[in-house]
Amino acid sequence: AIPDSVASRGLGDVYKRQEINNVGKIVTYTIQTVAPDPFVNEVPYAWVIVELDEKIRITGWIPFISSEEELKIGQKVKLVKSYKPGMVFEKISE
Repeated sequence: AIPDSVASRGLGDVYKRQEINNVGKIVTYTIQTVAPDPFVNEVPYAWVIVELDEKIRITGWIPFISSEEELKIGQKVKLVKSYKPGMVFEKISE
């Protein structure tokens, strides 16, 4: 079902709900060493753009990444359930 706020604007035929498998690859990232309040206990971390296997791109973060040696473009990651804010990813060993 398309949310009412989208459908009421005539966009219901443009958007569709799609199940995803939560796995993808990092397209780009930046390492954050200074964070806003919700993330202050998680620095450093990587803010990432991930292309999921379904070719959908989403943003999220990976806690406690402190250097470029720890993360590479193309690294496989998965979206994990977390009590932390936002979309949290973790690396998948290849």
